[in-house]
Amino acid sequence: MTETPGRLADEAGRILEEYGGRRVSTWATLGRYDFIVVVEAPDDKAMMQISAKIGAGVGADVETLPAVPSDEFMAGL
Repeated sequence: MTETPGRLADEAGRILEEYGGRRVSTWATLGRYDFIVVVEAPDDKAMMQISAKIGAGVGADVETLPAVPSDEFMAGL
């Protein structure tokens, strides 16, 4: 990561776009995770492909957490 941070971010961005996704925001964090990247994808299948491809292609550990707006979640209860 310290030797080629731009290359890794560029490759992840290319994979994201390949499957119709887009980066919403990114945070560098201290603790369990180094980065948190919020992305949007067309659907869950596309997000699964994005996560798998980034994990394999960039060599990063990826954890995907699907999210919905809290008002939609509450309405669904």
